[in-house]
Amino acid sequence: MTMIVRPNNQPDRRRLTKAVAAVLLILLTGCVKPRPVEKPQVLADPPTARAALAPLREQAVQTVLDCSRSPDAFLRANAIEAAENAGDRVVPMIQLAMDDPHEVVRFSAVAMIGRLKLTELAPAAKRLLGDKSESVRAAAIFAMARCGETVDITPLGNMLGHPDPTVRGNAAMLLGLLGERSAIPMLYAKVKMTIPGSNPAREAAVRLQFAEAIARLGDQSNMNAIRSGAYSTMGEARVLAVKMMGDLRDFKMQPAIEDMLADPPVEQQLAAAGALAKMGSGAGLEILIQCAAMPLPMVRAQAAIEMGYFPHLRTAQALATLLADAEQPVRLAAAASILRIIKE
Repeated sequence: MTMIVRPNNQPDRRRLTKAVAAVLLILLTGCVKPRPVEKPQVLADPPTARAALAPLREQAVQTVLDCSRSPDAFLRANAIEAAENAGDRVVPMIQLAMDDPHEVVRFSAVAMIGRLKLTELAPAAKRLLGDKSESVRAAAIFAMARCGETVDITPLGNMLGHPDPTVRGNAAMLLGLLGERSAIPMLYAKVKMTIPGSNPAREAAVRLQFAEAIARLGDQSNMNAIRSGAYSTMGEARVLAVKMMGDLRDFKMQPAIEDMLADPPVEQQLAAAGALAKMGSGAGLEILIQCAAMPLPMVRAQAAIEMGYFPHLRTAQALATLLADAEQPVRLAAAASILRIIKE
């Protein structure tokens, strides 16, 4: 799962909300252009990065805890994602989040039980099999199955044909993470399903989620669906496809992803830098460092997220600065990456 940084929506943050809207416009039009850079072969240096960031661990954990109490539901959900590497602090956070009034927070909490195989929380996940949100019910099935509990996963397959694209995408993602190879035919059968009147960009993202799930389940024959997504006319799909190629370690596409470092919009450049970092390449380091100092909060936040996949002294120094950023979403993104790098 990937963190989605949203601005805090408190009444006194209206100015920031307008700024974020401007950021989205800039990202789509490519007006922000970090200077083109060469492709330096900068090697990661985890020991040095961990040593530099270790003193900041408690501050990072506290940042996550603070965000878990935010009035912004998406920030609370992001905090659950960030807590994945927070050690024993994650359990009480999940316990509280399972009763959150917003389904996106409950979904993140229950899915995290499955991802981390928190067997002690499996009984709590069971009660959410009857949640009013189908996505939360899907996460509960996933959590119980991953924790070794007896559970019928048939509803997950049925959700692949749900009229709500979010439910379809979540079900596909969870089946991919579950390793349920028997779901491959169902994923192929439903991947082209569209609902009249639905958002084309959202449908494109869901098709990519299906393709990624198929690849995770061991069928590489559909990788071209993800590769072609990197050249979609829809910005959200392009960025998502690039991130997926990094997650799946699609080394065949590494040269093309390197070319994207100099190809705006900046959101795609940062996704390319993160994807390359996951492949062990430091070619995107300069883009990350440049964007960490940009005036736009969402750009700094995304740079912070991608830095978590490239432990290096320079990214450690940038993350230390971003952990004290004026904007809470940026601080949370930095905290998540710090905890990922110095994971115990």
